[in-house]
Amino acid sequence: MAKSQAEFLGADAAAVAAKDDPLVNVRVLKKGDGKVSTGNHSSRGGEELYEFKDEFQVLKSIADELEERGFVEILEAAKK
Repeated sequence: MAKSQAEFLGADAAAVAAKDDPLVNVRVLKKGDGKVSTGNHSSRGGEELYEFKDEFQVLKSIADELEERGFVEILEAAKK
């Protein structure tokens, strides 16, 4: 499961891997509604899931897999 950004930045091994697998912004598509886990467990039971149009950050390798399945679209990074 993907780590949170804070966990990612705090882990030495992950910091090295960040150069090869950076975080990217994604948006959940209709096909991914209720199918992409937030990584959090709900106290009401089960996993919390992203809904249509939710945006979040995830490792590029995971984003690529989710995009291939039609669950998310990778968003362009904001230009500085």
